[in-house]
Amino acid sequence: MKTETWACQRTFIWNLIKVGIMVLLIGTFSAAPLIIFFTWYHWWTVLLGFLVYALEVWALYAIYRRYARIRRLKLPDLTAKMAPRTIMMIGVALVILVLLALGNAVLTNWLHLPVAENQVVIDRMMKAHPVPLIIGASFFGPMCEELNFRGIFANYTVFGQYQRRTYTVVVYLVSSVLFGFTHTGFSNFPQFIYYTLFGMVVGSTYWLSGRDIRVNTVTHMLGNLILTLI
Repeated sequence: MKTETWACQRTFIWNLIKVGIMVLLIGTFSAAPLIIFFTWYHWWTVLLGFLVYALEVWALYAIYRRYARIRRLKLPDLTAKMAPRTIMMIGVALVILVLLALGNAVLTNWLHLPVAENQVVIDRMMKAHPVPLIIGASFFGPMCEELNFRGIFANYTVFGQYQRRTYTVVVYLVSSVLFGFTHTGFSNFPQFIYYTLFGMVVGSTYWLSGRDIRVNTVTHMLGNLILTLI
């Protein structure tokens, strides 16, 4: 029995490592479209950037569905109407995200902490070309990140005998840490903590909704939109 338990845990850890590396690589390059059309800004580079984003979403969704089939997972129907409880959960999560961002801004200013490098870039982009930035950061970006850090990560690791609470909590925490890492790395630790907490809030909506990928994606989209505009 102990041998079987260790074998089970070893497989889980190995799956965690493999998919962790995969989502880190995907997460590192998923923002490439923004870099493309803000480095060489022109109507055709913006169009190219959005096309690349659309292809990313399509590819990530295909991978997400593929692992759902391989793992024989019964995921929520994406065409089903969201329950009032789910909509309320999204609202609560958005309030927490706004409070988290405001708290981070206050602490950063009060303690003279360094601002996240990606936030500096986003602020600069917002001043120069707000419309494509809002579309990229509030629509395509969250779709890619949620399919990657929540959908694919969970489908690869939490299935069958691994659908117990302990494994789910580990996956939830690890995916949140990796989400934080791709945004700032460890060089700016306070901002790494902020983005990890951001990932935890969004990730919690995914698990509490019964793995409905729409819920965390909508939460992330609206959260980014609100934080971009305020």
